[in-house]
Amino acid sequence: MKLSDLKKVLKELSKEELSEIIFDLYKSNKAVKDFLHYHLNQSDEQLIDKYKAEIKKAINPDKIKIKLAKARKTLSDFKKIGAQPDAQAELMLYYIEQGIIFSARFDYDPDSLLKSLLSVYVTLLKLIKSEYLSEHFSDLAKKTADNVFEINDIWGSIFYDELESYLV
Repeated sequence: MKLSDLKKVLKELSKEELSEIIFDLYKSNKAVKDFLHYHLNQSDEQLIDKYKAEIKKAINPDKIKIKLAKARKTLSDFKKIGAQPDAQAELMLYYIEQGIIFSARFDYDPDSLLKSLLSVYVTLLKLIKSEYLSEHFSDLAKKTADNVFEINDIWGSIFYDELESYLV
């Protein structure tokens, strides 16, 4: 069904019928539930905390267990619900931070982890630049590069190079 067709059908429904459809969507789909929660409550903090918990579970510094695909999907899901750019930046920094903690705690720095952290970092830098978030996030992005450098100086240098190319 095209969007124009959907609009026509929805305009013909009563308020109760529309409400029932929304309730059914809310009950049956996690993404819809998060979307509605975010847009109706206008509270980033609770939802950010929920997504941070999902990332922490996927990149668990308390166990030798890492699920990068799950953590990356969490970032993607958060963006899909229409989260504001500053909230997205906060969650990306958290993702990178958890990866750094995991790597440092277990002396674990395979290319897959560092490539994932770098990919999210580049996305973060692009977001900071495109959404004019430098005032709040530039220092945090630099600190992130510093932290990566402490774990792996080669990868840290790559993070610094990316930082300079986007924010300088």
